[in-house]
This record gives sequence, C-alpha cells and structure tokens, in this order.
Amino acid sequence: MERTVRSYKEWHKSYELFVAYKKEFPDTPMPYNAEYHGYKLGHWVDTERRKYKKGKLMLLLEEEAHRKKNDDK
Repeated sequence: MERTVRSYKEWHKSYELFVAYKKEFPDTPMPYNAEYHGYKLGHWVDTERRKYKKGKLMLLLEEEAHRKKNDDK
C-alpha cells in the first residue's frame, strides 16, 4: 500500500482538524455528519475508525513513520 505525499498531507490536515475539534469540544462525541471548518470531519473519523478496526490504520501510521525516517536521511 503505497501512499502519495498528497495523501499524507490530506491525512495530516484531517488529523489536525480532529485534534482542534477535540480541544474545542472535548466532551462531545463526533457525529457522523459533523462538519468542522467546512470539512466533513465526521466522515473522516468514521473512515479512520473502520480502518483501525480492520488493522489498517496502524499500517498507515507505520508506513508514515518509515517514510519520515527515510526522509531524515
């Protein structure tokens, strides 16, 4: 599963929005149809939860860590 730089940037943008949402609304669950700063963040969170349950999210994170390690060389 090879990812492009663009897909990593998009993933990070979504993740940063998620972190900002949780800081702003720490006790509020993320509804599926939630929009935050014009982004359908609820859909993204749902997709990431599904990946996590299938064991695919960890592969993405490991792949990213490997990419960063190689970029630092």
